[in-house]
Amino acid sequence: MPFQYSSSYLYVLIVTVAVKARKVTVTGPRGTVTKDLSHNKVDIRVMKIVGKNKNGLYVRIQMWNGGYKQACAVTTCKSLINNMMIGVTEVSNYSISSRIHPCYFWCDFLVFFLLSQLKIKL
Repeated sequence: MPFQYSSSYLYVLIVTVAVKARKVTVTGPRGTVTKDLSHNKVDIRVMKIVGKNKNGLYVRIQMWNGGYKQACAVTTCKSLINNMMIGVTEVSNYSISSRIHPCYFWCDFLVFFLLSQLKIKL
């Protein structure tokens, strides 16, 4: 197997990222998210970089001696941490279409609850 090195950087803006034993904790204005990435054999480190192109705090994810398919875990970890950062900073505004509003999804079935049939006074 040929020697392969894969790395990726993720810029940290207004959140706090803590990494200990591949357990990543992201704290932001909307809360805290923790994810255990110990099943991936990657190095995760929060570091301050000062240079021409990069200034500030970055999360470095790298893998040594990994094959092609194993090196894809670097991009997956980067995406997971990026989604954690977005989750603690931005507001999720998910809404169901107004014509099927009083419904709940469970497994693969669509179940409608009609308030008029339940005879509940609001």
